[in-house]
Amino acid sequence: MKIKEQTRKLAADCSKHCFEVVDRT
Repeated sequence: MKIKEQTRKLAADCSKHCFEVVDRT
C-alpha cells in the first residue's frame, strides 16, 4: 500500500468529519 494514498484517504475522512462537526456547532 502506498503511504500517499493512505494519507489522502485519511485526510479526506478527517476533512469530512471536521465538516460535520463544524456544521453541528
